[in-house]
Amino acid sequence: MKVLKIGSFLVLMAIAGIGAAMAATNPTQASYEDYAVEQLSDQINQRLCDDAPTVLGDACGTLLSNNQDWIRDMVSEGTQRRNYVVLSLYTTDLSAGDVIERVLPPAFSFSADNLPGYHFETVGVFQQFFTYEAERT
Repeated sequence: MKVLKIGSFLVLMAIAGIGAAMAATNPTQASYEDYAVEQLSDQINQRLCDDAPTVLGDACGTLLSNNQDWIRDMVSEGTQRRNYVVLSLYTTDLSAGDVIERVLPPAFSFSADNLPGYHFETVGVFQQFFTYEAERT
């Protein structure tokens, strides 16, 4: 009986220790934004800049690196964080139409209704991020 009580106590202490470690390492919104901007920039670079003609390729990479704050603003505005103390869930929705409207001068008008959007769901735990859903909407 005494061994059972000691075993139960040790299991509870281990669970409490893991929970405390998870709570202490639950990533912040700012950490997620760093992660999301890096991931988004890498995807843009791989899918657009690498396939751009050589003349535009250098300009694409420069444009991307010079607009990290703008990309962060887009991610920040499109992200909702649900904090569960031991982990956080992040839902990010980005619209290609919003991006183009910000890039093009106001004199250019177009219908952004037909442009795709993107939906990402990510879990943050132990100062790490794992995107478990990424879809074009």
